[in-house]
Formats: sequence, C-alpha cells, structure tokens
Amino acid sequence: MSVHELFRLLVGEIGISRHEFWYELTWSEVRAIIDGYNRRRRDGWEQARLVAYHVAYCMGVPQGKTVPLITDWLPFQWERQSTSANDGDDGNAVVTPDTTKRLREIMMEENARAEAKAKAEAEIRNTNTNEAATD
Repeated sequence: MSVHELFRLLVGEIGISRHEFWYELTWSEVRAIIDGYNRRRRDGWEQARLVAYHVAYCMGVPQGKTVPLITDWLPFQWERQSTSANDGDDGNAVVTPDTTKRLREIMMEENARAEAKAKAEAEIRNTNTNEAATD
C-alpha cells in the first residue's frame, strides 16, 4: 500500500484527522484501525450475501439440484485460501525506516505547501483590505 493510498484510506475514508495521521498514530495503531475498518466492511458484505442467498433459495431448489454452500454460491476474496502463507502479496504495507523517513518528508512538504498557501491568501486579503480602505 502506497503512502497516498494509506493517507486516502485513513484520512479520506475512515475520517482520521491529518494531524493524528502524521503525528500521533503508531504503525501498530494504523494496522489495528485498518483491520477494524476491513472487518466492519466485511460484516456488511456478509450480511448482504446472506439475505441474497435466502431470497434466491426461499422458494426451494429445482428438482435434482442441491443448494450450494453460501461460500460457494458467492465467494469473497477474503475467504479464498492463499497459495502460500507468506507470499507477500496480502496487501499489507511493509514499514521500514526508509518508509518512515519518506512519510516524514512528505508530511513536511505538505505542511510547507499549506503554510505557503495560507500566507499567500493572507497577503491577498490584506491587499484587498488596504485597497478597500483607500477607496
């Protein structure tokens, strides 16, 4: 998971503040938050599948057919067995010292851009206020 995707998920979808994302959360907390978010989403999908399954088979099954298992009828990605326990393709971010350093650099760049933008907007407001006062 890239830094952009991680930021989008935690700040954009889950609703964590930027300050909390950059300054307060530890990596273990980030992982726990993402796991909880995924579990909550999973529960909703599994409930919807259960309802759809019951609707599909509430009137019975045609003669000679058997009702499939719900997991066979509509399998979800998280139910599929991995080909290897450690295939490295489970979507988990690997946090290294270089990753942490890069995250901090991105944070500093974003903060510098935000401060420069705020300063420029303040200067424009001051200029407009001064022009209005001289009129």
